[in-house]
Amino acid sequence: MENKDQPLSGIKILDLSRLLPGPYASMLLRQLGAEVIKVEDTGLGDYMRSFRPAAYTLLNAGNQSVALNLKTDEGCAFLRALLADTDVLLESFRPGVMERLGMGYDALKSDFPQLVYCSISGFGQTGPYRDWPGHDANYMGVAGALDNGSKTGETNPLPVADESSALFAALSIVSAVYRCQKTGEGERIDVSMTDSAAAIALPMRAAHIGADDEKGQTAQTHAMPGYGAYPCEDGKWLTLGAIEPQFWKGLCEVIGHEDWPTQNPDPRESNPKHIDAEIKKALKTKRRDDWIPLFEQADVPAAPLNQTRDILDDPQIQARQRFFQDANGLQMRYPVMMGVNENTPSNTQAPAQGEHTLEVLRRSGIDDETLQNALRSGAIRTNEIQTD
Repeated sequence: MENKDQPLSGIKILDLSRLLPGPYASMLLRQLGAEVIKVEDTGLGDYMRSFRPAAYTLLNAGNQSVALNLKTDEGCAFLRALLADTDVLLESFRPGVMERLGMGYDALKSDFPQLVYCSISGFGQTGPYRDWPGHDANYMGVAGALDNGSKTGETNPLPVADESSALFAALSIVSAVYRCQKTGEGERIDVSMTDSAAAIALPMRAAHIGADDEKGQTAQTHAMPGYGAYPCEDGKWLTLGAIEPQFWKGLCEVIGHEDWPTQNPDPRESNPKHIDAEIKKALKTKRRDDWIPLFEQADVPAAPLNQTRDILDDPQIQARQRFFQDANGLQMRYPVMMGVNENTPSNTQAPAQGEHTLEVLRRSGIDDETLQNALRSGAIRTNEIQTD
């Protein structure tokens, strides 16, 4: 049900994307009040549904699903009918796919001049890599985001390129919608997952651009003692962030090494491996829940390192009420607290493939006879017929 107090209330999005980046972007926009109609193909649909069911539920809860075969003239005609009252089209095909279907931005902008058309792709719509297939590790690699200063790369367990591109897409869509409301002009948005990963990775590595690796100027700085994850006596881990002098001094006092901050040269720089080993040795003498209040009292940055399964039990996570479990699985509220969103229900179901096909197309003025013919021809699909 629409909440007219939400910032994006009245904004309609057709989301043709699948897997993670596009659905993550549209989830954020939906949580801000936009209506999201998920347009799936009549075959597999969004295979996140079977590949990662819990992720599909989280990303798509509250969406409506319409299943269209865009390889048919009928399917494309139905999509055009939906675009008549749509603000945003979001897609994540490889560059050129929408153009081959006759649904590229240039083919649509004359009929829909106010349309905000956002494409998310691995390398972007231009450049020599634009047609390459890829996944997060490929985009992170090109972006330099996997550079750990060694000759061998490591992949990041978190899909940073996917998720950062979703954030940039959502921000860009909101900006383009705002501009359109002032000027009446739509916008073409070209989001590259590679560019997004680079934008996340490079600010803290800017000094290393063009540096000579042979002189030790690698993109990865040496690990700093007192910054990172450390195991405690009970096998639980905590994270420390003792970078600044006052935090480093506080850490040293808590673990019984008050002499370290007064030594010259700084032992963190002259003998980092030894100092780090000593910190680990000290932290192994107490349980994590015994260390946390000691560091808190000394105003030292320290926090639990949670296993994923334990996140919802963390009191800080519980207090913010952004994430919770219900009968439909894991639910996620908009991660930024905004007064207009705090009373918006979030416990909604993710749609079955084509669950709302007939309902949504009827609202767009398609008569029942046309819809029945389209069902028989395979131009559309509903979830009712997929169990026949």
